[in-house]
Amino acid sequence: MTNEYRRNKAVGIMMSMITAIIAIILSNFIGTNVLGFEKSPISPIIFAILIGLLFNNFWNRLEKFEFGFQFCIKYLLKLGIIFLGIRLSLFDFLQYGSKSLIVIIPCIVSSIIIIFFLKDKFQVSENLSLLIAVGTSICGATAIVALAPSINAKKTEITYAIANITVFGLLAMFLYPVLSNMIFSVNDLSVGL
Repeated sequence: MTNEYRRNKAVGIMMSMITAIIAIILSNFIGTNVLGFEKSPISPIIFAILIGLLFNNFWNRLEKFEFGFQFCIKYLLKLGIIFLGIRLSLFDFLQYGSKSLIVIIPCIVSSIIIIFFLKDKFQVSENLSLLIAVGTSICGATAIVALAPSINAKKTEITYAIANITVFGLLAMFLYPVLSNMIFSVNDLSVGL
């Protein structure tokens, strides 16, 4: 490896980290200070995508930092997913696990089946439909980015799937509480599930 390769990789990693930090700051600022929520309802992923689009459209030298970007996707993102999993409490899972699994497993299976059924109708590639299915049914953008290298998804497929999940997730964040409280107004556990 040459010094230039190492330097470009390091710059790509730093650019990814700076983008993540700026996205988190923007998300928190707009969600709490502008919109007045206690905790921001806006995902930092939206801002990271927008920052990435701006960089990509106005700076044509990004390809030389690609190795740094790929390092972040392949290693740092997976490490983040592991830490996210560790944050889940085993006690919470044991307390609600059996009840929630009865709902979770059919939801995952049905959403994957429905999306695969609709992929031909909407002429969507198999990779994109799989990314959207996993993102919809499991854990959004994290699942999409974790799965993408395994199926050799194109950047455009990954970006479209993440944008799709983020936009519809944002809409659902506002609609689900209203609908669930209308349907299950008596039981908080039912609303949560």
